[in-house]
Amino acid sequence: MSEFDRAIVDCARRGHVRPRSFAMSHALLERAKVHGLSGLVADSMLASGSSLSDDVAALAREFRLANLARHLAMVDDAERLSSALSSADIPHAIFKGPVIAALHHNEPTSRAYVDLDVLVDPLDLEGALAALKEVGYGLETRNWPLYVAHVPAELAL
Repeated sequence: MSEFDRAIVDCARRGHVRPRSFAMSHALLERAKVHGLSGLVADSMLASGSSLSDDVAALAREFRLANLARHLAMVDDAERLSSALSSADIPHAIFKGPVIAALHHNEPTSRAYVDLDVLVDPLDLEGALAALKEVGYGLETRNWPLYVAHVPAELAL
């Protein structure tokens, strides 16, 4: 385990991290971003208070604001997607990303995510795709017959 990964684990366990330099802070935030934890690490850095240099504090705030913007965009997408599926009477469940962020972290921005995971009954898949298309989503898959033949677990929209 790298020094950065150890710092991320310590941050998650103890809720604090104090990088020694700007370069280490930037590398730590970038590494935490890979794990979806840059918000958690940024919050931890900012909580360390006066021992943080101005440039490191600005960097941590930048990462935290980026997570907040992404979270708000995802919440908006989730509401739009859920509304479209509900209007079409398609039972669905949104899980992982925004749910984990809201239920398992003090701040929803502490846990970053890059997509929405939605469960629908396979028998409702075509109706779900049609409902989502009506509100502007498009299927990224170009070879639908081949895709269906291989029974995918995920669809990218």
